[in-house]
Amino acid sequence: DSQTKGFLGNAGADMFQNLSCSLKVNGADRQNVTVIRKKGHEFTTKAQKTFERLSFHKASSGVYRTVVFAAEGTTLTDVHRFCQDECTQNTCCDGFILNQNVLSGGTIMCGLLSYPDMLLCSEADWDVSGLAKANRICGAGVTYNKLQKQFIFNFGGHDFTISNLLNSPITRRQNLNQLFVTLYLILSRPVDAVKETFVALDSSAVVVDSERDIPSLHYWIFKHQFSAQEAQLWCLKRCEEEELCHLADVRDESSVYFTCALYPDTQVCGAYDKPLRQACSPVLPQQPHTAHTKKGESLTPFPQRKGVCLLCVCTRFRECERRCDEDPCCRGIGYVRDTQSPGSDVLCLTLNSFGIQTCGEGERTTWRVQDCTPSKVETGVYPLGWYEKPGVCKRPRISRYRVTPKWHPIPYVLLVKSSWRLLDASSTLVDPSVSTFDIIHISKDIAEDLDRTRDWCLSGEKHLHRVPESSLTVNISQLRTTHVPWQEEGFKSLLGLSCLCPSFVPLLVFIPAHGTLQGSAVTTLLGSDRKTVRQFLGVPYARPPIRALRFVPPQPAEWSGTWNAMVTRPSCLQPGAVESLASSEDCLYLNIFVPSGIVRSAAVLVFFHNPSGAASDDTASLLDGSYLAAVGNVVVVTVNTRVAAFGFLSTGSTALPGNAGFQDQVAALKWVQENIEAFGGDPRLVTVGAERSGGDVASLHLTSPSSRGLFDRMLLMGGSVFSPASVLSVSKAQGQADALARELGCPPSSDPEQLGSCLRAAPAQDLNAAQTKLLSVSGPLQAWGPVVDGVSVQGKPSMALMNAGFHRADLLLGSSAEDGLISRAKRIKNFEELQGRADSKTAFYEALSNSLGGDDANVFVKAAATWFYSMQHSPSPAGYNLFSQALNSATRDLFIVCPTIKMANFWAANTRSNVFMYYLPEDTAQTSADLSVPLDVHYAFGLPHSPLTYDLFTNTERRLSLQMMTYMANFIKSGNPNQAHSVSRVAFSEAALPLWHAFQSHPEGDSYMEVEPGLSNHRGLRRAQCSFWADYVPSLTASTGGYKNIQYSDTLLFLHLVTLQPYSKMY
Repeated sequence: DSQTKGFLGNAGADMFQNLSCSLKVNGADRQNVTVIRKKGHEFTTKAQKTFERLSFHKASSGVYRTVVFAAEGTTLTDVHRFCQDECTQNTCCDGFILNQNVLSGGTIMCGLLSYPDMLLCSEADWDVSGLAKANRICGAGVTYNKLQKQFIFNFGGHDFTISNLLNSPITRRQNLNQLFVTLYLILSRPVDAVKETFVALDSSAVVVDSERDIPSLHYWIFKHQFSAQEAQLWCLKRCEEEELCHLADVRDESSVYFTCALYPDTQVCGAYDKPLRQACSPVLPQQPHTAHTKKGESLTPFPQRKGVCLLCVCTRFRECERRCDEDPCCRGIGYVRDTQSPGSDVLCLTLNSFGIQTCGEGERTTWRVQDCTPSKVETGVYPLGWYEKPGVCKRPRISRYRVTPKWHPIPYVLLVKSSWRLLDASSTLVDPSVSTFDIIHISKDIAEDLDRTRDWCLSGEKHLHRVPESSLTVNISQLRTTHVPWQEEGFKSLLGLSCLCPSFVPLLVFIPAHGTLQGSAVTTLLGSDRKTVRQFLGVPYARPPIRALRFVPPQPAEWSGTWNAMVTRPSCLQPGAVESLASSEDCLYLNIFVPSGIVRSAAVLVFFHNPSGAASDDTASLLDGSYLAAVGNVVVVTVNTRVAAFGFLSTGSTALPGNAGFQDQVAALKWVQENIEAFGGDPRLVTVGAERSGGDVASLHLTSPSSRGLFDRMLLMGGSVFSPASVLSVSKAQGQADALARELGCPPSSDPEQLGSCLRAAPAQDLNAAQTKLLSVSGPLQAWGPVVDGVSVQGKPSMALMNAGFHRADLLLGSSAEDGLISRAKRIKNFEELQGRADSKTAFYEALSNSLGGDDANVFVKAAATWFYSMQHSPSPAGYNLFSQALNSATRDLFIVCPTIKMANFWAANTRSNVFMYYLPEDTAQTSADLSVPLDVHYAFGLPHSPLTYDLFTNTERRLSLQMMTYMANFIKSGNPNQAHSVSRVAFSEAALPLWHAFQSHPEGDSYMEVEPGLSNHRGLRRAQCSFWADYVPSLTASTGGYKNIQYSDTLLFLHLVTLQPYSKMY
């Protein structure tokens, strides 16, 4: 009131002497009411506009109206509310400035803003007290006009003049006019950001009742002005602004307009007069078209509660919901009525705990865990149900209404733990038809002791008839126990913190020309994050390559009906392994890992990896792609292919042409192209990956015409097309075939038909033992490999690359300090020892020597290599250890690291594709764990987070694994490990990622990233060592008369090593 026009020389300002804002309270007895308002509440609003307080104090322009209030007649809080309401009502208002000052007896100024062009005087600015001009603008807040002898105060573009400031006692203040000043702007969001507050509603979950009278609002949105997408955004925005709106449905039933229908929360939980209640479903008068519901409180399917901490509020739902929102420790709301008081109202309750929840509506069966009859105070489901608030209380609870402190369930009886045993998940099956079970939810705030809760769950055997199986699942806000009576085939269950949520809903995917794959769902845990991953394991992509199909290219798979894709299948036999449940000749299977919630057309990684099972290991092996899939939101496919003699035995003839293992990879890639869309993957975004010798083979896809169009990116971990072992000569392959034939008593390679028949008749374990024995002498880097067959491999890779006969693809490749000969020979050494051979150590060291050629090398090269790698040694344990390390370094550089660098150089120089390289240094690669999978593969697939290997790694290593998974996922999506597509987001990746420099030629060496906790970029990896093999050795050979056009990329360079003797404490 008492409005006047003008203030301090500004005629446009409105001046008020008083302002008072009243708070409306619903209640008749005003004298006995004490109102307490929460601090900070006055600076918030539930209006359509949301304001954000900025760190800036001034706007150079933009104020279109200034309203001034005398400080003695109002408060800053009331002026703030006035400004906020005025700006909310005016569509042209973008924010406001508040200024409390001592001018004219003390005033509070409100400046309404429209399109301010510049904000200044931030709280983060440096101190301007000593800078004359800046101090006048931001410090004192005024400037001085010498001609008019006036101080000028600028308020968002409006000038106010002060003539008597020099004579005022307030000039002694450092801040001449500002006691409080701040600036608020409307918090704007992108147009489509409203979608983030809604979730699409499955129309099949809606109950249609045309006779039910449901409140609603309807709008017509005309098509000549709005597209279908714009109409949906408009409708969702209206629902967001309407406090009572819970569901929005956009219908397209007219050629002229769309219909936007808004509904309140109409969820009901089945027929309340029947014992079997169904899951809670929204009720609408007609079938929705494109309906969305607001995110927020979720209706729980448990009508029965025990041990619930309650506080009665009132009978109004929104008031109950508001009270719960204001209390950071409120867990939910619900409705009950006292059955002992006839005619009593239904009471609205806020819940500080959900206690023990039993008799779930969705899982209710004829077999009962506890009595579900109504209690004296019936906690039954009413039309509005029990709602659980999203989020978890993160502050200590202080509430006088809490009637039960931290409480742990007391077991029914004293638990005899010896009568229970923990089931191995691999020994159980998931059966979606199981219906005789029950579920109890125990709120974690009353049962934080997991062991005691487990005992309580298991002790129910006395009260539950025949309950030999139980699982305990840890969720974010509750513990979930499941009781199942005896089944011949139980369901997959684990007990403990790493347990997985049992899935009773079959995951079915139809494969054309075959049938239906039945998969399962597991919960992947990374720290406190959890995500469901759908797994389809042991999916056949070709017929079993046994008997007549041994050494034959893969044939189309033959299966129909329903295929159980919930169990792993054996990996392919390889040297050092024995045929068991873990390894078999019947092995052409792939595994698919699909994260929940992915959109269609997700990027795909196809990783060729043949899991290694120790000879004594009878469990199936599996490279788990769940963690990478969950973190990266990508589809991961791991593939078993034939290796060694089973996959690459060749005589150079049509009877035994070889390359069956390479053709297995092609067959798997074609299967992915044909079927991956059914799993949500995009066949146009396929990355091929492999490690070590498998990487050598996989790199040939870059030059093979049979692989064209099957992939567009490649991930090579310790493999390269430039490796001397990537392609064998025909004569080398024939020599290997003859040696194997002699071991098995078969005809030589000169009679390929008879040799093939004889080798196919040999038992698989005999053939594998024979090839293992040969490799124990020749060395694992002299193993079977691809040959030039004119079909799959049409020529030497070096020739194909020189003739530009390669597929241009983004490339990420790397190697490790542990990539030498010793790590590859461990399996063969162990196999020899298992067979009880007394000369196993001698054979092992001979293998080390023979891998580099034995006595066949130039004598000058022998001396040079021996000197360069310091291979001289004394006949002592220390001497042999030094020799082993030196030889390991030599083989690592010759076969793996240097070819990797050469491939990166070639790809960067001859393609326009992205190239990134990494290296696992010795400090990182050394680990006390005996890992059958290379460490960089562990990191890339998140295996340090797996319960099976969790204790083998530190928290630092797990964080490094998370970072590597993020890099890999970004590369799979975009071809760049530093970034994914702009529309995608990597889950779980909270750790910052250092920039990974692309591989580029540089005088100081090419760039690469070291995989260590700091993830630092370096240059010049193994420059001296690679120069020795690529430059010095060919020159030395040529100058000493032994030069035979040596090609570093495809010819072995030999050196001589001294004769080795067995020693009892050698490697």
